[in-house]
This record gives sequence, C-alpha cells and structure tokens, in this order.
Amino acid sequence: MRYEFRKLIFRREVFVLALIFLGVLVFLCVQSDFRAPDSAWDEICYQEFTAFQETELPALVQSFKENSETGSTAYIRTDYQKAFDCYNAKLSFRPYDTLAARQVLSLLEFTPARVLFILLVLAFLCPLFTQETEHQMIPLLMTARHGARRLFRRKMLTAFLSVLVLSFLYTITGALSLWLYAKLPLSALAAPVRSLINLHYCPFALSIGGYLLFLSFCRALAVLPAVALIFLLSVFPLHHLAVLGITSAASGSLIALSGVSEYAHWVFKQLGLFELLTTEQYFTTYETVNVLGVPVFRITLAILFTVLFAATIIAYAAALALRPERSTSLETRVSSSQ
Repeated sequence: MRYEFRKLIFRREVFVLALIFLGVLVFLCVQSDFRAPDSAWDEICYQEFTAFQETELPALVQSFKENSETGSTAYIRTDYQKAFDCYNAKLSFRPYDTLAARQVLSLLEFTPARVLFILLVLAFLCPLFTQETEHQMIPLLMTARHGARRLFRRKMLTAFLSVLVLSFLYTITGALSLWLYAKLPLSALAAPVRSLINLHYCPFALSIGGYLLFLSFCRALAVLPAVALIFLLSVFPLHHLAVLGITSAASGSLIALSGVSEYAHWVFKQLGLFELLTTEQYFTTYETVNVLGVPVFRITLAILFTVLFAATIIAYAAALALRPERSTSLETRVSSSQ
C-alpha cells in the first residue's frame, strides 16, 4: 500500500494542487473581514447565550419532558425523550468573539470551498488505476495469481485512507489558519458549538473543535460516491484526464441540481451524498426520521445511505474488474502477443 501512496503523492499535479490550496487559503484570509477583538462584544455574546439558556431553553426542555410522558404514541414519547436527553444540559464557556468563529465555519462550508475540496480529491485519486493502464501493466497484473484481487484491495485501502487524510488536512488546516487569522484563542475551540447563534438549537453536545473533526469526517464520506465512480471507471482503459473529467462532471451535476431545485436539495439532504459537505444544515435543529418505529437522527440516515451507496458501486466495480472472463481474455491477449 505504501507503493500506491508513493505513486499518487510524487507527481507534479500534487505539487500544483498544494499550491492551489495554499493560494485559496491566503485569499480567504485576506478577503475575510474579521473585526478587531473587542472584549465588550465578547461579553455581549456571552450574555446573549446565557440569557438563551436561562429563558428559552428551560421552557423548551420542559415541553420535551411533558410530551415524553403524555405523547399520543410510543414513538412520539420516545422521540421527545430523546430530544429531552439532548437538550437537558446547561453549557458554559469563556467570552470570545462568536461572530468571528461563526464566520470561520461559514467559510469552510462556502460553495467554492466545497467544490475545491471535491476537485482536489478527484485530481489526487483519478490516476489510482489509470497509471497501470497507461503503462500497459494491467494484463500482467490480471494474469498473476491473486494479482487482480490484491491490486483491487490495495487500491481500495489506499483510496479510503487518502480521502480521510485529505479531508482532515483540508478542513483542520483551513480552520486553524482562519481561526488564528481572526485572532481567536485556541482555547475557544473547547467552547460548545451551541454558543454560536445559528447553532443554539444544535442537538449534539459538541465543542467547536469536535464539530470541526466531525465536519472533516463528513467531508470524507461525502466524496465517497465520487471515489466509487473512479473504481467503476477503472474497468475501462481510460486516461486519468478522462476519469477526472467524468467524475467532475457527475459530481458537478449533482451539486448544481441541488442548488437550482429545492426539491432536489431536500431529497439529497435526506440521502446525504454531497449534501454532507454542508454539515451545518444537520446541526441547526433537532431532526429525526422514523425508522421502523425508532427515531433516528437525520444525519445518521444520510451517512448510512451515502456509505451504502458508495459500497454498492464499489462492489459492482469489483465484480466487473475481477470477473473470470476478463482475466481469461487478458491472458489470451498476452499469450497471442508473445
């Protein structure tokens, strides 16, 4: 697997991608209109969150508790009990500039930032199979004993680890750079994500740092369908630029469709896919789905569908790539050429 990583990393394209990422990061920092730190403003934000917890939240929690006992059905009672468990906690934090923190998170989920991340991942992984194809090594690898299975498994592990690493570096590096540029203390990463005005009703007791880690995880899952398409295209003898073009066009079409159609956006939100790149939409309020009489968080369902969808495509690609007749035809082709 280390050999696969070296083949992907030591390319001129990777150096260009790194420069593009750094350039965009510098551009975002320079263009971001972060205010100068103001202790008075920090105190106002702190007092607003404190007032929210002392006035609005107790009434909400009490209503959840009452409905969990008097709900008309067992499912409704279970759902309200789950909501009660989520919100029945008083959180505290030191005053800090929540407006700047909110802006940092918004920049991470800005549409160009999401599109750039997808392109970086696809550009990095598109030669995953095409390198052997372009150097005419596939026939030899396919005819070796267990060669095709080992090759496919090794490339699959390489792709998954690459996506996780790229997502973590892209998200955490960008977040910390913007965070420090906004002159926010690193200790503020431990503040509850509910301290941000748009996430007061977040059902998860996450810190801002924990939210960033989860955002990184969701980014990795969101691009899995596109990575699965790369595996499917590996069955065909394509150049890596063709693979990049096809996967980019398919990904761009889904993102554009979600952007122009409210119904498509609603459907994709339920299914996850690239909508997982906009993680905040799953954290603004308490949302569950009835799954066989059990309230399941909407984001949980979106994650499960995205993983199953990508796994189905990869399994189909493996079945096509490893079918016996393909190996036999390649073996015959190699023998006839000798």
